[in-house]
Amino acid sequence: MREGRPSRTAEQVALARAYATLDPPEDRVCDDPIALSYLGPASRAALLASRLGAVRRAMDLEFRLSAFAASALYVPLRVAFIDRALLRRADAGLDQLVLLGAGFDSRAERFAGSLQGVRIFELDFPATQARKLAMRPAAPNVTYAAVDLAHEPFAPRLIEAGFDPTRRSAFIWEGVIYYLTSDQAAGVLDAIRGLLQPGGTLLLDYMCDAARLGTGAARLLDASLAVLGLAGEPVHLRFAEGEVAPFFEGHGFAVADRAETDELARRHFRGRYVGTKLLPFWGCLELTAK
Repeated sequence: MREGRPSRTAEQVALARAYATLDPPEDRVCDDPIALSYLGPASRAALLASRLGAVRRAMDLEFRLSAFAASALYVPLRVAFIDRALLRRADAGLDQLVLLGAGFDSRAERFAGSLQGVRIFELDFPATQARKLAMRPAAPNVTYAAVDLAHEPFAPRLIEAGFDPTRRSAFIWEGVIYYLTSDQAAGVLDAIRGLLQPGGTLLLDYMCDAARLGTGAARLLDASLAVLGLAGEPVHLRFAEGEVAPFFEGHGFAVADRAETDELARRHFRGRYVGTKLLPFWGCLELTAK
């Protein structure tokens, strides 16, 4: 992201969650009525337009015809994966939750009942966090800490904010790792592992390389990633098939659950989305600290 400016993708992710929430219950992949609160005027206008029946039908048709267009549905899929894993871990007993690169995350409010008694910490780029807090009142059960994950160590800030490494903890690192270099990601992973007791949890998503894409889809994807780079949020880290588990295991984690695009769709698409094809470019992980 550009220095001093909030993340543009944070609002785009909130828009994707808000769009998915408009679906009727029988089709809904994720449910986030709070996401609307984080949308600026242009995004609100786009969401309002998408509520029109003709627009919605046209988008549904485009999703069915184009795996590239349908890949806009990836955000609700990753939200569904992480939500379910988090609630499982909360049911098993959890004292602390850290949202690393929180963006406009709303889990503290959406799951207030399930996370009752859990101390929650949100860490993000200062400008992004400031915008979030300006758009919606701070959640009462959250401690906020501003940190630039790409350029400064976050562990000292987290400890200063009151995080206790001896407690049962989970980290969510959603929509972030691919914007870091391999060395930066490795440093963050090592820091997270140093803050977790054995059995602690890390939930995140990642990008695959383009080897499994056809030439046309790969070019479209490269163009999309180039746009992100021009917006100040270039993608650096993508994993080849076979690299994922060794990378994370090498930093002290065991893979408890892993789902890439087709498996995410199989698990979480409902109603009219069943059978929709996406580009095979994303994956989600539930990791356990060794």
